[in-house]
Amino acid sequence: MFKNISLFSLSLLMFLPTWVESDAEDTPVNSITTPKWFYRDAPPKKSVRTKYSDFVFNGNEINVSLAFSNRSVPSTFYGAVVGLNETFPKTELLRQLPLSLVKIGGSDYSRFNWIDGILNPTIPATEETIANPPRYFEKHLNVVEKVKIARSMGADVILQVNLLGYKPTVNPGGGGYTLSTVDTAKDAYALVKYLNGEKKLNIKYFVMDNEPLIWSGTHWDLYPKPISANLFLERFIKTVVAMRQAQKEISGNAYDIKIIGPEESQTWSWFQTFSEEDCVSTNSATGEVKCYYNNSDQFENFLEYFLYILGKVEQGELAELNPQKFRLIDYFSIHAYPLFRSSYQDPDSFITTPQGAQDIEGYLNAIALWNSDEANLYDQVFPRRSINFFNWLNGKIQQHYPGLKLAVTEFGIDSGALIDYHPLLRPLYNAEFMAIAIANNVDIFNISYLNASSFNPNSWALISEGHKTIPTFHSMSLMVRFYQGKLLQVSTKYNSRDVNAKKLTAYATYSNDGFINLLTFNRSNEAVCADLNFVKENQNREILGKCFPPLTMTILRIPIKKEAKNIDCYQYGQQELQVRSL
Repeated sequence: MFKNISLFSLSLLMFLPTWVESDAEDTPVNSITTPKWFYRDAPPKKSVRTKYSDFVFNGNEINVSLAFSNRSVPSTFYGAVVGLNETFPKTELLRQLPLSLVKIGGSDYSRFNWIDGILNPTIPATEETIANPPRYFEKHLNVVEKVKIARSMGADVILQVNLLGYKPTVNPGGGGYTLSTVDTAKDAYALVKYLNGEKKLNIKYFVMDNEPLIWSGTHWDLYPKPISANLFLERFIKTVVAMRQAQKEISGNAYDIKIIGPEESQTWSWFQTFSEEDCVSTNSATGEVKCYYNNSDQFENFLEYFLYILGKVEQGELAELNPQKFRLIDYFSIHAYPLFRSSYQDPDSFITTPQGAQDIEGYLNAIALWNSDEANLYDQVFPRRSINFFNWLNGKIQQHYPGLKLAVTEFGIDSGALIDYHPLLRPLYNAEFMAIAIANNVDIFNISYLNASSFNPNSWALISEGHKTIPTFHSMSLMVRFYQGKLLQVSTKYNSRDVNAKKLTAYATYSNDGFINLLTFNRSNEAVCADLNFVKENQNREILGKCFPPLTMTILRIPIKKEAKNIDCYQYGQQELQVRSL
């Protein structure tokens, strides 16, 4: 219908996709140099503060309510996407990052034969490959071997299920491989029977493929046109029903497996399919389109339509697709890769201050798009308007599929590889994103990625070459180790004359070991001082005054007992890394 869709053309390019408990000054550190930055490879700094001291009385307050909420940090929350063909992290580093779940998935796993361990890799779209698409195969570890390695970390496993409809198979007689079409429902049924029946691996979590709305970009050689909403939904439903049936035959309980989907990432065009069956051109010159799901404008995007249809089918509509009325999904999943460049094609097109520097304050404060009505001015993969994204997602779940849990199964700064951002952006944004996600009903979080074979300070991988870490490793280690337990309500009061005070944010939990874990982020280039109070039955108890250094996350471990006076303070940011531009 239309050959040039500017937003969709952009989508093809966008998503192809050591803990030391001592002062950092006393710890040997390495120097890291990137094309634009220098920083120290330092661990977080630990110090001890004393209760009821150092009050600043400047009008800035952090007030922690001691009334526990019903929400706790989920046991499934902290996880990572793992590269099982990459160098595996050293055991001592994994001990500092005890993960709950590791995900084995991504674009290549859409074209993977789990049982035989055969991969048909995705192909970059170039003039040469488009004219004559190559077809080659790689032999990898099979699923049993992959699961064994992943579980050696002490984490449970999330496996990706094929909805693409193609997978490599062994030719009869063993003479090479062929990329074959498959019935995804039959294929997934056989996979569950093999994993949880024959091999007794008891795989619990399954993600339903990877980013289907951009298959015509990531899998252009198989999908020259975008898949329609109804075709994807029919395939999704049939495949989930087959998996539930397989598990029911194995254990007697179809819900011993958990279904995660739709694994979508396309925030920049607000989750449109761009399929000719769903969308019509509204401006041929610019490539703008209008999409109509269910032949109406009732649904503004694919995600909402996806939830609506699953809910209706589960209730008995289209009974031939789901005769047993199985629950069709357990976790509603998205991928997110915040972007702070004006042009995806230009790795140096950073959004800058008037002085031309990367606007690190602006980047960090842009995180408000996830949980507030502040207009988005920085993150280029979201529309430039008020987003309040988690509130929007939870609202659609409540409207169309109540009780569904949220999952962010891939998260990283920028989907472009090796982008030379300010070294504090990733560790601080990622850590605060986790705190915001936990407070907004996200039960599964997978950072992209855990490991890589070669080190680059600008890579996504937390651990490379088995032992080399990036700053995000340290910030995530702080979160996994200490931000646990029941959530507490935190409110802030700011001195209106302190222009940086609102850039200090705070979150808190109460853990079973008797500590309140106060997590703060100073997103400002200047220090911000505040007094900390506990609030119980409308009575304030002054606990501590503290000045929070610029561009820093801090965790204060405060014992709840009045007579316990020592507060462990873990700090990670500008003072520890000593970041400077070159």
